[in-house]
Amino acid sequence: YAARHDSDGFLAGELERRRALRYPPFSTLVRLVASAPEAPAATAAAVALRDALNAAGGAGEGAQILGPATLFRLRGRERRQLVIKAPDRGAATAAIGAAVDAVVATREHRGAHLSVDVDPQ
Repeated sequence: YAARHDSDGFLAGELERRRALRYPPFSTLVRLVASAPEAPAATAAAVALRDALNAAGGAGEGAQILGPATLFRLRGRERRQLVIKAPDRGAATAAIGAAVDAVVATREHRGAHLSVDVDPQ
């Protein structure tokens, strides 16, 4: 497409791929990162987030929860990531907020840091 200067063709193909894979603008992506000094604590916090989301019925109808996946160690902290693809932004952010609140309320994960990024770049 670039060699032919066909931006319309590129955009049409890209939009179709995004629709098929449920990426923006056809859904909302939310990235959750759990970090802790040690790998087991980061993994436990990420799993607790995923379990809290699943226990609440997921992140809205048609939502998909991916992970946890390991990210590289940063500033002395192990990190685990969840990615949520959801067609309904409001339902997803409400469910994720409730899941984060549930995990933070337990003392079990007090050494973990949680971050939420809606529509990450």
